[in-house]
Amino acid sequence: MNRMFNIVKRKFREQSRSVMFYAIGLLAYAWMIIAIFPLFSEDLMMEEYLSVLPEELLAMLGVEDMASMSTIEGFLTLEYLGIFFILILTFFVASSAGSTIAGAIEKRTIDFQLSQPITRMQLLLSEAFVTIAYTVGLVIFNSVAMILLSRLHNVELCASGVLAFTVLASGMMLSIYGIAIVFSSFLKSRSSVMTTTIFLVLAMHIFQSLTIFVERLQDYERTTLFYMYKPEEILRTAQLDLTHMFIFILVFLLGLASAIFVFQRKNLS
Repeated sequence: MNRMFNIVKRKFREQSRSVMFYAIGLLAYAWMIIAIFPLFSEDLMMEEYLSVLPEELLAMLGVEDMASMSTIEGFLTLEYLGIFFILILTFFVASSAGSTIAGAIEKRTIDFQLSQPITRMQLLLSEAFVTIAYTVGLVIFNSVAMILLSRLHNVELCASGVLAFTVLASGMMLSIYGIAIVFSSFLKSRSSVMTTTIFLVLAMHIFQSLTIFVERLQDYERTTLFYMYKPEEILRTAQLDLTHMFIFILVFLLGLASAIFVFQRKNLS
């Protein structure tokens, strides 16, 4: 247990600088969107702007309808939380997961790590713990920033809705990490893990958007993670679907267990 603690401590230290840059990026993006909203909502050209936006674009960005764009929940979803926030964190999650197995084998550091009296499973769980902690920490940081920035710019954003969104987004990112760590267990490089994970997330998002306005695909709307990720609705109602949260956690646990299974049997030579 002490050896796992040492790995966790080292990993926290190694990733602290990159996490700080991600936090600054999230803060800057959230600040820009929230600061713009009061000006945008008072603009006489707003209705004209909304009227020319295609319904397909709104669907792809996670906005329920045209009218919701005039609310802070809809605006945040369209401009930030719908996909851009998820992509930013996916870069971090995929990069960290890719470094755990595929990247370590690629850089030939895995032999040194396993030369210590620690099992492969302990090594993977230690690094997974750090990634999960930092990921949830970034989600919480973003939520606190949104609340404070909304107060600063006199925007009414429900604190309980933001709290519910924090839980929802954490579950979403845990499930994406579960997928990324599986890719890391059998792909050959960190970059390939990042590329594959980001491509899959984008593909799921696009497919989920298509199910909204392509009748032939509507029967498959429940097949992606984005069906359960609806930031506008959760910010407005503060109502979590526990079934969706269970599925997020299940995807994460299955992914982590699968990665351990493959890593335990992987030939590192």
